Formats: sequence, C-alpha cells, structure tokens
Amino acid sequence: MYKSCLKCQKQFEIRSRDIEFYKKISPIINGEIYLIPEPTLCPKCRMKRRLIFRNEINFYKRESFLNGEQMISIFADENLKVMTREQWWSDDWEGLTYGRDFDFARPFFEQFHNLWREVPMPPLVNNGSVNSEYCNFADQNKDCYLLSTANENSDCYYGFWLVGCVDVADSSWVNGSELIYEGVNVRKSYNLRYVQNCENCTESAFLLDCRNVHKCFFCINLSNQEYCIFNKKCTPEDYNKFREDLAGDSGKYDECLRKFAAMKSENNIRRDADIYSSENCTGDKIYNSKNVYDSFEIYDSEDVSYVDDGLLGKDCYDICFFHRTELCYESNSLIGYGFRFCNYCRNCQNIYYCDNCHSSSDLFGCVGLRNKKYCILNKQYSKEDYEKLIARIIVHMQETKEWGEFFPSALSPFAYNETLANEFFPMERDQVIKEGLRWKEKDPREYLDSTYQGGFNQSDASVDICKEILSCINCQKNYKIIQREYDFYKKMVLPLPQKCPDCRLKSRFSQKNSYELQVRKCAMCNKDIRTTHKEEEKISVYCHDCYLEN
Repeated sequence: MYKSCLKCQKQFEIRSRDIEFYKKISPIINGEIYLIPEPTLCPKCRMKRRLIFRNEINFYKRESFLNGEQMISIFADENLKVMTREQWWSDDWEGLTYGRDFDFARPFFEQFHNLWREVPMPPLVNNGSVNSEYCNFADQNKDCYLLSTANENSDCYYGFWLVGCVDVADSSWVNGSELIYEGVNVRKSYNLRYVQNCENCTESAFLLDCRNVHKCFFCINLSNQEYCIFNKKCTPEDYNKFREDLAGDSGKYDECLRKFAAMKSENNIRRDADIYSSENCTGDKIYNSKNVYDSFEIYDSEDVSYVDDGLLGKDCYDICFFHRTELCYESNSLIGYGFRFCNYCRNCQNIYYCDNCHSSSDLFGCVGLRNKKYCILNKQYSKEDYEKLIARIIVHMQETKEWGEFFPSALSPFAYNETLANEFFPMERDQVIKEGLRWKEKDPREYLDSTYQGGFNQSDASVDICKEILSCINCQKNYKIIQREYDFYKKMVLPLPQKCPDCRLKSRFSQKNSYELQVRKCAMCNKDIRTTHKEEEKISVYCHDCYLEN
C-alpha cells in the first residue's frame, strides 16, 4: 500500500509487516487495544522531524536559574529553566511539583509544551561522565572533550558517534577503535589517519573502503593486504620512509589530501551498500544484524525498520541514536524498552510522549522525571487511575489527530541550523523561515581576530598555542586547542588543525552519502540495485556479487 506524505507529497510504501508492527506496539488497556495509526509522513520526513530536536555541538554560556552558577548549555533560550548537571541530578528539586491535570478542552501537544517550558532541564545530555563535562548525548565517557552521540569512550576529542573508542579525534561513526584521526565509518581499527569505510585496519593512512589491511597508504577497495602504497605492493622500508616524510607537516598533509581526492575520482568503483555479516538487510552501513529494512549506521540489531545511528536494537521502527533498545517507535536518543514518541530518555519502560525521563516506567506526557511510575503530565496516579486516564487521553488525541505523531517541529527549542537536521537535510535560511521554523544568526562575538601568530606544524607549534584564540581559515569562527588535544596531535605526529570543530565536522558529514535509497543499475551486470549513491555521482556502482568478483 502507498500513501502520499503530508509534508513533501512524495509517495511512500506501507508494508503489511509495518501494519503488524504498529498493532504490536499499540497499548492494550483493560483488554482494549488503542491502535497506533499508520504514519502520515514518509520515512525521510519522519527522520527530519526527529532530528529537529537534536542540537549536537552548539554550546552557549549561561547561568543556572537556581543560583546563577555559570555553565555551558545547548539551550540558548533564556526563558527555559536550565540548571547545572549536578543540580539537576540532586535531590534538591522534584519533577512531580510541576504536575498538572489534563485538560480535555485543549490539544495534548499544547499542554505538553507548556509543561516542558516549566520543568528544569540539565544543560547537556551527559550521563555517568568522568572529566568529560563538555560532551553531549553522551553516556559513560572518561577524559573526553566535545563529543556528541558518544558512549563508553576515553581520551577522545571532537567526535560524533563514537562508541567504545580510545584516543580518537576529529572522527565520526567510529566503533571499537584506537588512535584514529579524521576517520569516518571505522570499525575495530588501530592507528589510522584520514580514512573512510574501513574495518580491521592498522598503521595506515588515506584509505577508502578497505578491510584487513596493515601498513598501507593511499589505497582504495583493498582487502587482506599489507605494505601497499597507491594499491601496489611496497617494501617495509618504502612504507617507513613514506610515513616519516609526513612528520606532522601541514603542507605535506594538504598535498596528500589533494592526491587522495584525485585518486578517489580515478578509482571510481564503489559497492552498492556496506552491509557486513548481516542477513536480510537493506540500507547502508549495517553490521552484524538481521532483518533490517531501509536503515543506516546499524550495529548488532534485529528486526528493525526505518532506523538510523544505533546499536543493539531489537523490534524497533523509526528511531534514531539508540543503544540497547527494544519495542520502540518514533523516538530519539534512547536507552530502554517500550518507548513511543519520546525524546532523550534513558533506562525507562513503556513510556509515551516523554522528554528527558530516566529510570522510570508507565509515563505519559512527562518531562524530567526520575525513578517514577504511573504519571501523566508529571502528576502521580494509582495504576488503575493511570490506565483509565490515558485511555481517555488517547481517544482525545485521536480526535485532535495528534495520536501517532511525533512532537511537531515547531515545538523544538532549537533553531533549524542549530540542529542535526541541518546536517542531514541542509536548507537555506529563507526556506527554513518559510516552513515556520527558526534560524539562528551568527554571533559577532565568535568571530574575533586571532591572537596567534605562529605556525601549525609539529616543528613550530609550541604548547603556548593552547593559550591563544584561533580563527578558522574556512569560516573565520574562533576556536581553541586544549592541552589534551595538543598532546594527542603530538603523539600522532600530526599538524594542528587550522579549521574550527564545526567546519571539521561538516567536512566529515560531506564524505557520507545521504540516508536515502534509490534504484540504479549495477555497472557490471546491469541488474537493479538499491543504493545511497545517486545517479549524478560520476562513479561505477557494483552490486554485492560483482564488487567481490572485481
């Protein structure tokens, strides 16, 4: 069955197994099932709507509304109540004090939004961290700085989507790796620089689509090899000389990047999708998974559809940025079981339309609760009264056409260009305003003249650079280099970055394909394939079998 998306008007498919899933996760109250309806938006528009609620790395100085203590927060809106992380997790305040009765004369989303603007928020989504205060959407990190979407890492800096890594900087979508610099989509690897789509690789640089390679430079589509330069065998002596010649010189690295870009355009064979050790899967960047449908960046998951950027998910639809989740739908930034239409929730069960709730169960429309059960709009009920009331609320939401929809984009506390939606689905300012969303203008205080007069090579950049204000050579935005970051570049014998973290992140995003599949022909056997490589790309895309043969 096909429907027309209410947002973009494009046709999208609803499969019979999708309908079965919506029924499976629909609440049953006193023996009556309250069906979650089929989605009204296509998968792309559903994903975009969720990402509008994610501000990853735009941080602001502000004061705690409790005592004026200075802090760094993702929330620029001074009307929002924000307190320090320590204050939020303390026993000095109680989320139930903001509880209120449900008003059946008003839409649910209006009431939820009013509650959301009253309940205090932590400045960042950062749990269980040690010496990692400047991380966001992060859990259990140690000695890390400016990471987002990152769990269980140590000594990592300026990363996006890092899991189980050590000594990784300026990298994205990296899992179980160590000593990585400027890596994109890297798994189980060690000591790499400027690499993309690599697994089980070591002591190498300038790689694309490589597996199980050791001590290689400038290689593409290579597997099970060692000591190679430009996809040709070399001696260990040649490899060592090539590596020593770089020696932290920014000019030489820039030249290498130009050579690598030219090499990628010449060696233009790509596989249709990166799907490894998986069964019955469609999408891209899927590893050790089973029964995954049209999903992206998925690890160790089973029976999931229309999901992205997560691991250890089971029986989930339309969720993004998850870790150890089951039976979840239309939610964002999750750890737990049975989430429906939720945002930033951890270690919860069977909750609906909640934001920033932790270690709780059986909640509906709640914000900022911890260790609670049977609450609606932050008000406590008995189990019996809770079930009676949510049944009435669902019927009310069915009448207002809110039931089954994620939070409306207009409720996001962030401007569009602050959010991850702008990275995945970039729009111009005028288009954003036309859609009724906000746009954040540049702050001139972030574009001051640089105070640094020295160089960026290892040979002429002393530790004193950490005391200076730097100006990005790309966008002129100010940035700094911290001591731990400086030590990392020194250990890896790398030149110091001359671009700000925002531009470095955008550069890594630009290396990835979009999270959209389209049909094109295999360049070898001419059969139809579904791939994220667009027709306008000047590359030859091979199906799985033809890629392995060639």
